[in-house]
Amino acid sequence: MATLNELGFESISEDFDFEAKKAAGKDGAGELPLDFFATYSAMANSYGGVVLLGLEQLSETEFSVNGIQNTERVGLVLHSVETLG
Repeated sequence: MATLNELGFESISEDFDFEAKKAAGKDGAGELPLDFFATYSAMANSYGGVVLLGLEQLSETEFSVNGIQNTERVGLVLHSVETLG
């Protein structure tokens, strides 16, 4: 797996407007994390932000790009919430 540093994002780190979520789920194939909506809500009630799914934070400024095997599962949850709003 490539790290964000290897992809040219040397100075990126989690903050109030950026969050990385592994989103692997129990089976490792992909699932929206339980804390996603708390993060989403906090960003929506402040200045906004970016949540990148499929990343794992390794250290303060280093992330691993894991990807999501079952993107459809994650997409269905996001889409169902979008249609409720």
